[in-house]
Amino acid sequence: MFSDTEIAKEMGRQLVKRGVMDKQTLSSLINDGTTENDVRDKGNTIDQGKFKDYWKEMEKWVNNNGGDFNKLSGNLAQGREGGNPRGLTAKPLYNDAFKDVNIHINSSGFKPIKAISNQLRFIEIYQGLQQSQSPSRASSQSPSRASSQSPSRASSQSPSRASGQSPSRPKFRR
Repeated sequence: MFSDTEIAKEMGRQLVKRGVMDKQTLSSLINDGTTENDVRDKGNTIDQGKFKDYWKEMEKWVNNNGGDFNKLSGNLAQGREGGNPRGLTAKPLYNDAFKDVNIHINSSGFKPIKAISNQLRFIEIYQGLQQSQSPSRASSQSPSRASSQSPSRASSQSPSRASGQSPSRPKFRR
């Protein structure tokens, strides 16, 4: 079994460990922006060619933790604590970060920048949820209960980033 926060942490570890980016670049992107343009702006600090190595390691991790990596999506997340993703935040994040990459990774039109951006957005959202809650609640709550933040809003830069303040994170309702 794995929680959203655990898989997000592993994604960050493996992006660094497999050489897709260094820890400083990862931190900078998570804090300053995860759009495709943000990733492109990092230029030579990101090795797009190493994404497939990263992806193979994530497949091993998910499968070793009770999941089925090749079927991981917003509608099916075997091994995920709490069952399949629900809601307007979780489903698109899982589809973008896993299903879409699995569909396109071996095609001629595969875009590593887009895939990396989607991985970073997943990490940003789920690590942010953990940081804004106590450890016991972070893994037990689903982002489907997040405030009315839409998927497009979740992936866009918040105004607080522009002013240098730390971004606000979704709050949970009971």
